[in-house]
Amino acid sequence: MKRRTMLIPLAGFLCLLALNACDPREGDNTPDANLPPQTHLSMGYFRTDSSSIDTLSLSNAVVELSWWGEDADGTIDHYEYRWNYDVDSLGQDLWTETTFESDSFIVLLTTQQDTFRFEVRAFDDKGAVDPSPAAVSLPVYNTMPNVAWVANSQELLSSFFEGDTSWTFPYVTFHFNVWDLDGLETVTDVLWALDDTTEWNTADPSLGMISFTPENLAPGPHRMFLKAQDIAEAWSETLQYPRIEDTLATGEPQTWMVRDLYGDILVILDELTEATDNIEAFRSAFSAMGKVENQDYTFWEGYKWIPYDETDFFTILNQFHMVVWSAWKNDNTELACPVLDRYLAQEGKLLISTSDIGRVSSSEGHYYPYLFDTVCLPLMDVTGDRKYIGSSDDILSDYAEFPTLHMTTRVSCRGLADGDLWFGVVPDTVGVVGADTVAVVPLYYVPAGSGSDLPMATLGARQAAADGIAGHASEVYVEFPLFYVENLDELLQYLLANDFNW
Repeated sequence: MKRRTMLIPLAGFLCLLALNACDPREGDNTPDANLPPQTHLSMGYFRTDSSSIDTLSLSNAVVELSWWGEDADGTIDHYEYRWNYDVDSLGQDLWTETTFESDSFIVLLTTQQDTFRFEVRAFDDKGAVDPSPAAVSLPVYNTMPNVAWVANSQELLSSFFEGDTSWTFPYVTFHFNVWDLDGLETVTDVLWALDDTTEWNTADPSLGMISFTPENLAPGPHRMFLKAQDIAEAWSETLQYPRIEDTLATGEPQTWMVRDLYGDILVILDELTEATDNIEAFRSAFSAMGKVENQDYTFWEGYKWIPYDETDFFTILNQFHMVVWSAWKNDNTELACPVLDRYLAQEGKLLISTSDIGRVSSSEGHYYPYLFDTVCLPLMDVTGDRKYIGSSDDILSDYAEFPTLHMTTRVSCRGLADGDLWFGVVPDTVGVVGADTVAVVPLYYVPAGSGSDLPMATLGARQAAADGIAGHASEVYVEFPLFYVENLDELLQYLLANDFNW
């Protein structure tokens, strides 16, 4: 009995040893066979899971693809993809590794139509790769690039002011947009030509602008041309300035005329309704001073156009020793003020007139300014005290050396609608020119009249220059229209000989 009891456990033990020796999972250095992953590929409604090619119809070279992998006995570690044109110098396939599962591609289209193959394969965590990458065949049709002028960036005046002529100075920048449904990356060239298309120049599409100066833009009539080409050598339409649509709209050939800059005084006439009075008043005043138009000074019809490009605007102003901004009720002062501030910071001298400086708040019943604080007028507030200035009223200065002024006609302030301001301002006590703090003082006022709506009103301010030298001014502001000042020549002569003579 005892012997049999001993044999049974021994037989069981030997059997267990035999079974363990037969189990490949224990005591065997040969691993289980790893199953390769499977790759899937999709684009919108399309999906492919194998190397058999699916064909889609595409309209452009921008391709968005998604892919993913599945591994029955592990996890996906990464992917590799390639296009059929991804080869090295020996013609061997080049694969790109990624851990992402989607991307947007610009297909390198070099003809108007071509077909491309995309493949992607998954790798699992044990290094196995899908032996049959997912693939798709994509026919791609090229779309031509497009160019357009940036809206309102050119001086397109002809349709309203001049009939058939648009005027600019020789500092002018053309701003353009270029795009392609196949992707901006497919645009290889943006070309421009001046006056004719026999010689083309290259522009940087990323900058989107072409700038001219007097060195490459002479006074006289000009035309501008612009076009773009893509990688498939397809051309956009040729854009023109003046625009063809302007010619079609007016029935007259349009002209872009470049005007030169003359003298050291620029007079910007910024009042549409009194444009004739404005220009004739300054012509008369300068003539009395012995100055000749287009020799000693330049006129600029600011009510027609202000440059879209602030650098052009500033560069034009900076060519002059003195700028006169002659406006009244409706003007571009608010638009121009940031550039005028830059001009003052560069030691410019500014004489400016405008009453378009504020409104009455309909909800709170008081005046509020909108051209003050960090902009070009040296004012703190408006009062709207006085209804009008008569031709017999003396406009006096707080400084005896400034000439007493008289208007040629009775003038109101704005008076265009209920709530518009009357005359009266509160000058700043200090101003800012560039990084410098300067003194500001009241300059002109009109004494009280006989009526209750004719109290004394301050009408102007003088801002000192940043150099701190007594007698030097950077800006003189008046609220009344300069072109209705009877003795305008006296004011201009005084400023040129004294406050602005530095």
